[in-house]
Amino acid sequence: LGTPGFISFLGVIVGPRMYTVTAWESPEDVERLRRSEPHREATARFYGDGLAAGGQTGVWAPLRLNGMWVRCPDCGTMA
Repeated sequence: LGTPGFISFLGVIVGPRMYTVTAWESPEDVERLRRSEPHREATARFYGDGLAAGGQTGVWAPLRLNGMWVRCPDCGTMA
């Protein structure tokens, strides 16, 4: 939690699947985390001791975030 650039964490369980999403100020902050000793230890555990049946990693950077559309409950129009 004290890593520079860290914004927030979300952990979700959906049936037998677990998801972790973190938010960072920049992709460079993610790279800094990846080089840290705690991350190396967690990675070794993930790959080494049967902690998980599978996984996917990645870095998503938004190109454009549009506004959210909401349907009006009275007239049914998206606004």
